[in-house]
Amino acid sequence: MNEMIKKNNWGIGLLLGVLLALSISTPSRGAGSAIVIDNVMSQFSGSQTNVPVTFGQIFKVGDVPKGTTVAAMINNQAIPLQVDVKASYPDGSLRHAVLTAQIPSLAGNSQQSLQLSTTASSAGATSITLSQLLATSYDAIASVTLNGAVYTVAARTLLEAAESAGQCAAWGTSCNIWLEGSLVSEWVVNGSVQSSDGTSNPNLRVYFAIRAYGGANPGEIAYVSTDIIFENTWAYTLPALLEYSATVTSGSASFSSETLSQYPYTRWHKVLWWNEQQPQVYVQQNTQYIQETGAISRYMALSPAESYLANLPQSCPPLQICDQEKAMGEEGAQDGIGPLPLWTTVYIENPDIRAYNNMLANTDGIGPYSVHYRDQATGWPVSIQRHPYITITNWGYANHAGYNGSSAIDKSYLADLLPPNCTNCNNPDSYDTAHQPSVAYVPYMVTGSYYYMSELALDASYNEIWSDPPARKYATGLIGNYAQPQPRGIAWTIRNVADAAYLLPDNYPLKAEFNEDINNNLTFFNTTYSNNPSANIFGVPQPFRDDGSQPWQMSPFMHAFLVWSFQHLADLGFSEAAAFVKWLGQYEIHVMTAWQQEPTGFCWTLAETYNLPVQTPSGDWLTYDEAYAQKWPTLKGLTCNSPQMAQALTAVGLPDKGYGPYQVGQMFDHAYANDGFPANLQIALAALVDAGVANAQSAWNIFQSRSVQPSGEDTYNDYPNFALLPRSATNEPIVNIFAKPNPMVSGKASIIYWDASAATSCSAPWMSNTETDGSLQVVTSGGNKTYSVGCTGSNGSSEASFTLYAVGNEPPSSSALSSSSGSGSKGNEGGSSSSSSGSGSGDPPSVPPNNGDPSSSNDPPPLGVLPPPSGALGSIAADCANLQTCTLTVETKGPFPDLDADGMGWSSGEYAQLSDGRSCILFLLGHTTDGNQNNSVRCFNAATDQFSYLLPNTENDQFAISGNGIAVRDNMTMLNVPNVGLLVFGGAYGNIMPSGTPWDGFLDYNLGQWTFINNIYKLFIPPSNFFTLDGSVEVASWSSMNPATAWSQARNVGFVYGGDNHAGDPSNALTLVQPNSNGDGLFSLESITPPPLGTMPCTLVRNNAVAVGNWAYVVGGRCDHATGGVYDENAFRRFNLQNQTWQTLAPLPHPRRMPVVTYDSHSGYIVVYGGNGLDQPTPNDQNQPGYWPAHNSVYLWNVATQGPWLDITEQANMPYIRNGAGAYDPTTGWHCYRPGNVYDANGNVISFTSATRSVSCMQLEFTSSK
Repeated sequence: MNEMIKKNNWGIGLLLGVLLALSISTPSRGAGSAIVIDNVMSQFSGSQTNVPVTFGQIFKVGDVPKGTTVAAMINNQAIPLQVDVKASYPDGSLRHAVLTAQIPSLAGNSQQSLQLSTTASSAGATSITLSQLLATSYDAIASVTLNGAVYTVAARTLLEAAESAGQCAAWGTSCNIWLEGSLVSEWVVNGSVQSSDGTSNPNLRVYFAIRAYGGANPGEIAYVSTDIIFENTWAYTLPALLEYSATVTSGSASFSSETLSQYPYTRWHKVLWWNEQQPQVYVQQNTQYIQETGAISRYMALSPAESYLANLPQSCPPLQICDQEKAMGEEGAQDGIGPLPLWTTVYIENPDIRAYNNMLANTDGIGPYSVHYRDQATGWPVSIQRHPYITITNWGYANHAGYNGSSAIDKSYLADLLPPNCTNCNNPDSYDTAHQPSVAYVPYMVTGSYYYMSELALDASYNEIWSDPPARKYATGLIGNYAQPQPRGIAWTIRNVADAAYLLPDNYPLKAEFNEDINNNLTFFNTTYSNNPSANIFGVPQPFRDDGSQPWQMSPFMHAFLVWSFQHLADLGFSEAAAFVKWLGQYEIHVMTAWQQEPTGFCWTLAETYNLPVQTPSGDWLTYDEAYAQKWPTLKGLTCNSPQMAQALTAVGLPDKGYGPYQVGQMFDHAYANDGFPANLQIALAALVDAGVANAQSAWNIFQSRSVQPSGEDTYNDYPNFALLPRSATNEPIVNIFAKPNPMVSGKASIIYWDASAATSCSAPWMSNTETDGSLQVVTSGGNKTYSVGCTGSNGSSEASFTLYAVGNEPPSSSALSSSSGSGSKGNEGGSSSSSSGSGSGDPPSVPPNNGDPSSSNDPPPLGVLPPPSGALGSIAADCANLQTCTLTVETKGPFPDLDADGMGWSSGEYAQLSDGRSCILFLLGHTTDGNQNNSVRCFNAATDQFSYLLPNTENDQFAISGNGIAVRDNMTMLNVPNVGLLVFGGAYGNIMPSGTPWDGFLDYNLGQWTFINNIYKLFIPPSNFFTLDGSVEVASWSSMNPATAWSQARNVGFVYGGDNHAGDPSNALTLVQPNSNGDGLFSLESITPPPLGTMPCTLVRNNAVAVGNWAYVVGGRCDHATGGVYDENAFRRFNLQNQTWQTLAPLPHPRRMPVVTYDSHSGYIVVYGGNGLDQPTPNDQNQPGYWPAHNSVYLWNVATQGPWLDITEQANMPYIRNGAGAYDPTTGWHCYRPGNVYDANGNVISFTSATRSVSCMQLEFTSSK
């Protein structure tokens, strides 16, 4: 971090006349009792007098009734307080105000209680005027060096022009009044930067928020702060990337930036105090009171660690995103996801100034995202009521319709069409509405800053204009109705718009529009679902898909976000939300409580998963029992939460985040994690209790009884995003204790972990301290032992216990919530909490000689396996990391004849799920032995063992090339972009392709058409798919023979690496296929230059790749050594798709060229099979038999343990495979491949037979041999 933004990072704004400050209020005798008590904290070692401080304050409805105002006291003495009213409740009581207090005296590093109460309204004293400010020498100047010229704009010039023209008014576009009173007044002016010859830059505009504090004498100015805001935000001006360095000054105060790249629709700001005179004070607000207002949810009483607070960034340099996510659309947990983002929840838990500064720094980190669209005609964020046909996500369609259509609707698209993006303007910081944080809601609430107020409004506007106009019903602002394609997108979008509707000043120009949006959405949801007797029983609104590939599945964790979000709307006063919350909540209530009537039915420990089938592929709704049986077929008939169920979950290969076997009372999945699925569920259940939904309290009680909760390194204390409680819950300590592994082998080590929230101390006979969280390694000699710990806090005491079982001595079957489950007593409703003194029980453990160092455990590292797909699959036990304690069975099936008697040249296979519900392993065929071409793409269904033509690509296909089709070639690779289509790289064979010419194409397999993209800058396939090519990528230079490709679901990016051209020249080129950063729904192909691979004898080509998590693993290859000879290689590397670095791993057992490489997500193994390869130089003549040696080898690599390589060739007994034509079907667990071979390993020619032109499959099954 370079420059620190000042502690009070306030901004600018204005206020309607009738709501202007009730200046200097003091409590009358008999005034109301304290509403809230905040703390005023000195940030200076010396004493200060007449210290002004401005902050925002939210109030509960009715706390400051209509006709009254707020007064302040310190030490029972009234102090001056200016109240700038911003928002009121429907009953007229005060909702939100910007308060300015004047502290008479403040000793060095001291703290004083600031008591806020009500008093009668009275006329305000004379306000500080703009003339008084201009009577001083104040100025603030912004200067930029852009394209070699210096451009400037001065605040004083703008203020003088506004005063002369009489333009300063509430919500004026030239000069806005944000604060006005006798303690402080604030004006907002703006202008474009100009060069010395008067030339203005059309894109860069600077806003000055000038806040002037009065002095000891009337008419005197004591302090002036200026929030200087640089915006490149005009929506309808041709966008431009602005590269400049900036300098801002205000008297002796100054700041200079490094060279900045400001992309379109971004902003940043810097606060300066005139002549560096700044009050050193901080108001630490009562965040418990903020929770009580209903403006935010209620959080558990937690204590972020001092070490955590000490390391929080305190500022964010200009146009840097701080701790925000660079690619927000990536899958997985992010700090910004939750009701409030991490930096805000930490502030709510502990409003320490370090947490406060970190919250503001990360809010500043939203500025670099291209989400700020300001309408030049109004000066305010873009309105969908003024521009009902505006769209960002479907800009391609709007552009096509606007310029090519002739209807009235087409012309409306053209009228509201945003200008096209500029060259090289793809912002590397990409925003995503389905993963967006709460942007500036709490920061504006507690600062009263105009900058954060406008950030809140700009974000709400972006959430309006992003969507497709017909889906949102144009100016109606619908967020459901497919305007947002994911449930989480609905949840976070409606939250951000509702927050703006609730908190923005009452007369803000777009506030009424945002409120209309919310009410329109509630009407839509209640009409479509809540009040519809035919609505589904799962409480899932459309779209409810998990990732689009399986639209018949809901995403329970996303559904939890929806439940919380709409209850948040109800908390904000949108009363129509209550009915929809009740309808939504039927899913969570059922899955948490139905087992009480049906013990073998849907079990509460499995309530929250990534996805759950709720319909058949044809669209028929399932029952809950049918959904449960499809999702968990191996658990059918087991008693909910019984030891048998825990053992069954462990047996099918579901160790939770490496914490060992499942315990009774442990929820699936990532129960230990503060961001796991149970944590996601917590916010929904707390919301349902607040909503008063039937059986919600019972569901919450069951949830709180779970045996495993966020703990250890994953405790809620430093990550409280999902740590919500019902507003009615008590604040007794919540205690969690468990061990891993459990059960344990006699004589081996296990580690006991404990932690407690809302506790000050914990104790047990086996503990040597009173810490509220910790761990201890224990060794037992056999038998079961029960360990308990008691913890005490300011609101009472609680105790928890668990049983550490010995292997072979696990408990017998028991009903759910059995006392032998090992579940801990929790300090909230429904737990068996105790008011004991906090003492623990249990035999003291035997501590090994290593002083409890957990690293000494000899247990093998756990497997990082993924949940298995539905269906009859093999299983993998948690101890099968190296096959020494496991038995591997390889099941095979096939061969299954293809549709034609054709062979195939070098090619590849890809797995895809089609919009019609088919699961396909796609084969794109090359040439046959007689040199003829094959013109089709085939779909092989691993569940039915049937082939079908995906795209015949016949002579009459309008997208065919010279009548032969794009599939006519050898030596190509393809990459499936999920839900978009198939990219095909390289290949040069046949009479239509000149020697050495690469050909690349794109197949939309849902629309059934090809597009040929050689040397075409943009490829547009209506109505949904759009690719662009980065200017640095020359399509004609792409390799024509077998680049390695892989698609990473975790990073939402495609990986295209290496290859060689028709002349055999190798390449280390690396291209990424990824969504455009501006969120326009397009995909880009961009070449990158990562750090070198390291010392290598030559450039590898003809390898293959697979993506797992953040990594793309590249296997094998071939190269021409400088010392002579062509070698096949056993190289094995991986490329980090997040930080773009390479890592070398243990080599393959033998060299392989173009093997099939797949990832078995069921077992957690990378599988490498087949391919060419020699351990010595290959013959120079490719017509010699030894040039094409094929193999039937199968090697396994455990991703979690990072090896070692396992050779299972004998068990697999595969046909010889020459090329990489194969893929893995995660829905069935089958690895399917097409040999496509003409030589065996000894170089003998094999004629094409049914086996070589057909598809065979194998499946891996692991069972414990203990």
